[in-house]
Amino acid sequence: MRRIVLVALVAACGASAPPPAAAVKPAAGAASVSPEKYAELAAYFQKKRPLVVTCYNNAITNRKLSEKAQGRVTLMMQITAAGRPQGVRVSDSTLASPDVDACLVDLVSKWEVPAPGADTDFTFAYEFQQD
Repeated sequence: MRRIVLVALVAACGASAPPPAAAVKPAAGAASVSPEKYAELAAYFQKKRPLVVTCYNNAITNRKLSEKAQGRVTLMMQITAAGRPQGVRVSDSTLASPDVDACLVDLVSKWEVPAPGADTDFTFAYEFQQD
């Protein structure tokens, strides 16, 4: 099985340019997708940034989360060879918001991502903060 780790930093509101995805290389000895496929996956998750931020903003609007809340939510999943996320779950959260966590899991579970060509374990994190 292949393993990819992706960290995407997301600002919550008003950033003029989204922060770049900071890719983390797989652990030594782990198989990985080609650099081109890795860049394609990173770009896809970065492109979805506005949808991800909506989960955070909705939790604040619905008073389920403080306006000053900030933190990181790390998601883990397997991406099928055809590009479908499966088993999406929160592996770590410093944001401590069940509403944001559930929204992200639901959202990502419905995405069709660029097909990596093989089943791939995939981890990424979103940072949330007010500007």
